[in-house]
Amino acid sequence: MNLKHVGRLAVIILIFSAVAFVYGTECSADDTRNRNQKDKGSEQKQTIHAVIQFDQLSHDFGTVVQGSEVKHSFIFKNKGNGILKIEKVKAG
Repeated sequence: MNLKHVGRLAVIILIFSAVAFVYGTECSADDTRNRNQKDKGSEQKQTIHAVIQFDQLSHDFGTVVQGSEVKHSFIFKNKGNGILKIEKVKAG
């Protein structure tokens, strides 16, 4: 993998992390609203949704020699109460 591919991989990771952060922030805000409504004695049903949580949001491969193979796994968990679907993942 040359430096050009490492750069593309870094951009993909950054975009995926940003989407996960925004989605997680939105879900967290929904959780807060749901808890507040429940505390006020509201009879509304609890929202069911997925919340993705990553162990780490980025990884630096450092200097990579052209032609060498590098790998890294991003560990994540669904901390929500709904099904987490990851669809349409593409390499840039």
